[in-house]
Amino acid sequence: MTRILALLLSTFVSMGFAAPKALAAGLPVITSATVDYTHNTVTITGQNFDTKTLAFTTEADKFRNYASAWRDRWNSVMELFMAGGNYAVSQVPFPAGFPQAAQAEIAAAR
Repeated sequence: MTRILALLLSTFVSMGFAAPKALAAGLPVITSATVDYTHNTVTITGQNFDTKTLAFTTEADKFRNYASAWRDRWNSVMELFMAGGNYAVSQVPFPAGFPQAAQAEIAAAR
């Protein structure tokens, strides 16, 4: 799946897919994408990735922390299981305001 995503992203980047019109419309434009298979990450660079609302910026930071905590928990499951340990309840709650902030961001981008 990651390889397909990387192929699609690189195809759009190399073709300059609608970049002039997208920039003129204030839409995000991807200028490069890099896949790091070692760390399972995709780095995307471009223009117009700015957020429109402060609420989304704040809630996105909370969501990033939430996702990182669950990623770290998932990556340590096997090690903990093999050691005979048990997982404690997660201390990072899902950011309750994220869905509303995402909807507001989408509305502001239109």
